[in-house]
Formats: sequence, structure tokens, C-alpha cells
Amino acid sequence: MEVARPADRLWRRAGRGGIIWVLSSALREASETDLRKARYISDNLADYLVPVNADVKKVEVILLPETDDKLDPAGVKGLGELGNVGTNATICSALYHATGQRIRELPERLVKSDL
Repeated sequence: MEVARPADRLWRRAGRGGIIWVLSSALREASETDLRKARYISDNLADYLVPVNADVKKVEVILLPETDDKLDPAGVKGLGELGNVGTNATICSALYHATGQRIRELPERLVKSDL
């Protein structure tokens, strides 16, 4: 991740959380609806599948050294959401290269695909 200067010492945790958020978006999270009743099936957080840090074995966040004084005088950028830019596409691309099947809808679950 390229974040220029980190604003505080928690940058590694923020990056890890952002990447786990994206893994959840690509592989688990879905607002499922019952079309007959026009109601959400996943209408509470107890039934909503969201991974936590313990569900993901290893995510390594590396800070690339860079100075960006044009951004702002301190040269800092936000980090938490930065991990989700392009990561869903990367996960789908990895699944395509592993299986030969294009993913056109997220979240990708083996139950709904031909994998």
C-alpha cells in the first residue's frame, strides 16, 4: 500500500482491516432478499457473514516509503479504505486464473458457481 507518511502508528492495523473488509465484500457479504415477500433475508447482524481478523490467517501490510507534499502539508493519506480499491477485481481475477471461470457477481460463493 502506498500511503505517503502514516498519520499514526496504527497504520498496519488500518491496512489489515481494510483488506479483510474487501475479502468479506468479495466472498461473503450479501443483502439477500426473498422476492416473493419483498423482504430482506439477511436483516440482522447476527446472521450476516462478516469475517474478523481471526478468520484470516495472514495479511501482511507493507508501507512503501514515499513523500507526497503536494497532497497536504503533512503529506498524509487515509489508509483504511485504501485496501478496497481494486481488491475485489484482484480476487475475481485470481479465481478466474485458478478455475477458468469468470466471476460476474459478488459475493462469489462456491455454492452458486459451477466451480
